[in-house]
Amino acid sequence: WLYRGACICSTRLCRDDQTTDQHVNFCMRRIELLLRFGIKPVVVFDGSVVPTKYDVDRKRKNSRKEALEKADQAYELGEYQAAEQHYSRSVQITHFIAREFIKRLAAK
Repeated sequence: WLYRGACICSTRLCRDDQTTDQHVNFCMRRIELLLRFGIKPVVVFDGSVVPTKYDVDRKRKNSRKEALEKADQAYELGEYQAAEQHYSRSVQITHFIAREFIKRLAAK
């Protein structure tokens, strides 16, 4: 859910604008929906790097880096729609983003 939510505001997240919380709101709406129907969600976060997935993780990291470069180029040229598409492919869930979601979950 964090990745899906981050795609909503990927331009702001990728351009270091930490003032947005749209991605957390996206996740919390899904949590609230489950709770409304009497379902108690269990939220699981990824842990540290798994050695057997090293190659996959490296490819994903390189792919995100390339997408970010293309997004920045498109943004500078004023091609905001193309930039948004590339930013959504380059967004990365950081510890800060996960921590904000965890804080909201704990407050619920």
